[in-house]
Amino acid sequence: MDICACIIVRKMGKIKIGEAVNAVGLKGEIRVYSYSEDSHIFEKIESVILDDETFEIQKARSSKGTFILKLRGIDGRDAAEAVKGTPVFVMEEQLGRLPEGTYYADDLLGSEVLDTDGRRLGVLRNITGNAAQYVFHVEDDSGKEFMVPAVEEFFKGADIEKKTICLKIIEGMI
Repeated sequence: MDICACIIVRKMGKIKIGEAVNAVGLKGEIRVYSYSEDSHIFEKIESVILDDETFEIQKARSSKGTFILKLRGIDGRDAAEAVKGTPVFVMEEQLGRLPEGTYYADDLLGSEVLDTDGRRLGVLRNITGNAAQYVFHVEDDSGKEFMVPAVEEFFKGADIEKKTICLKIIEGMI
């Protein structure tokens, strides 16, 4: 499993699951790029959050690897154009339990980073990128930062309770 699809951004109970990328037609529908691996995510939830405002999903359908949503309160093309580029969130409770091997980014941040031999490499300070490619930013004990792609080849697991993650490091990475 590629970890890049298994890091979820959470802000104060809200989960970022996509981005409004365009208006569709004249009735206020929006095209949403989904960060979720669930190809039916928008058919399972009742509402989404755009700019801290909650919108009921009236209709959802998949189209060309994205979703077309009709949201109550977004009527007409101008209103749909106004949300272009806006992150799409849902409340954490709407998604239920995370699948095995999937992590909230903020649960990983601040974790002690160990290599596959158990040696301390530093602390995970940041995760950048998007669902297509995440990158771990690790600060070593001298204050220097190095980056590791958050892919299965390098990310070997996490223990959220112990606040540790394990990375495989190859020559030249640090």
